[in-house]
Amino acid sequence: MNYVCDKIRIVNNRCQVYTSAVFLKNLTFISTKDQQIDVYDDFEYKKTLKTCRAYYSINFYKRKNCFIATDRSEKIYILDFNFKEIDSIFLNYPRKIHSQITSISYSEDDEIFVISNKFATFSTSLSGDFIKILYWNRIEPFSFDCSRKNYDVASECISNNYLVSRIIDKTAYIYEIHKKQYLNKYLIDDDIEIISINHKGHYTFLFVRKGNVYYVYIVCFCNDCICKYRTGNLIGKIACAENKIGNILSEEGKKTSKLFKESNSIENLLDVSKKVNQKLTELTNIELVLTEQLDIIEDNT
Repeated sequence: MNYVCDKIRIVNNRCQVYTSAVFLKNLTFISTKDQQIDVYDDFEYKKTLKTCRAYYSINFYKRKNCFIATDRSEKIYILDFNFKEIDSIFLNYPRKIHSQITSISYSEDDEIFVISNKFATFSTSLSGDFIKILYWNRIEPFSFDCSRKNYDVASECISNNYLVSRIIDKTAYIYEIHKKQYLNKYLIDDDIEIISINHKGHYTFLFVRKGNVYYVYIVCFCNDCICKYRTGNLIGKIACAENKIGNILSEEGKKTSKLFKESNSIENLLDVSKKVNQKLTELTNIELVLTEQLDIIEDNT
């Protein structure tokens, strides 16, 4: 089954190496290895924020209405909306699972932090004290061969369950975990690396890398929600196209009116009339395609 509702390419004109992403309403905040946060609005680049260090995982901390982040140290940093550090929390967890933190999230239901690295996904208190291992990332039954490339592990909290990314034979999966046992296994795509997972409402936003290109995958594990998203997305695109057609007709009308007023040559007027007819034919063809799309939506609802 295809759980991916939409794939959106992130245009990375600055050729940054991205390390993590968090989605907040229509904004996307993406951390880089160069002590920066790139801000996207509706997945279009808007600006870059400078940070005092390079963050390798970022997420939203709803309890305090701010951001949390980690770097290569054993700390969680509390950040304001300009990604300025306002506090830090020292992490105290077993040495046997010490490794570069690749993902951090906040569980509103349990009031804990959920942290992932290549060894494990584990929980800590809000003061940074270790609670327990939630899931071992490198043991059977997932046959994670340590001699192969080490992929970063992303995780996210959903009520009392957790979503954890896995790469098996170059195929990316999301595992739904509850009490160290996986409930479901969702195939996402081949030849991608899942960098971040953010769950919002019915949908889960995955920030992924495929080769040197970054994408946002909007996924849903519910058939009804997948259909609703795709239908709503298509209706939105049709509405946008209709709006553009209206604007084109308005502009062409103004141009034609001006030319008819200023021109005294029959040849020029005939040329204008021919161009108008060509434009109307093009727009009519587009309208026919949009009508067919609307008919498909009506037949499937």
